[in-house]
Amino acid sequence: MKIHRVAALIGLATFGMAAARASVLMTVTDDVLVAGDPTQLGRLSRDGVPSDWSGPKAFPGAINPTTSYHYRTYFIPTPITPYIQITVDDPNAAIFSSAYKDSYNPASKSTNYLGDGGFSGNFFPGAPLFFQVFVPTGSDLVLVINDPGASNVGLGKPYSLVVEGFTDTNFSDPTPEPSSLFLSGGGLAAAVLAARRRRRGTATKA
Repeated sequence: MKIHRVAALIGLATFGMAAARASVLMTVTDDVLVAGDPTQLGRLSRDGVPSDWSGPKAFPGAINPTTSYHYRTYFIPTPITPYIQITVDDPNAAIFSSAYKDSYNPASKSTNYLGDGGFSGNFFPGAPLFFQVFVPTGSDLVLVINDPGASNVGLGKPYSLVVEGFTDTNFSDPTPEPSSLFLSGGGLAAAVLAARRRRRGTATKA
């Protein structure tokens, strides 16, 4: 099985970048399924209901168990935020997306199932599809993209993905706002300066 591993943006270069990007766990731009990707027998049923944080979505079932479909997996190790939103820009309606906990077994598609996009393609032109899943603390996220067509209709057609993590269903970012960081940094600098002044004053009195 070919797995695309994507490191979560946890190692932060600067405070400013951390505040702007900390909730983005993965970004994929203009990727495509290719003939060299692995295949699976059957695929998930598209029931037209994107999963969301209101509660676990029931497994929609699998169809066409004797038909071969290409698929690709993306692995996101242990997100620090359990509420995950997956945005899929699929203007050609050429793929179907689903999410799993820790691992994906194409021979047992219900195992570790977390949710899916409900259907292929964007909500309407220019408006990408999105769906939401809850990833238990300490678990990994596996995002599966598969060709929903029996005749390789999805091969070579670009799609883009954005995976974001939040601390709750109110879309709270796990990092403080830039202003808070700068304020805390400024407070620290002021404390250091005050301590230096106190030391100088003590030295003068001695």
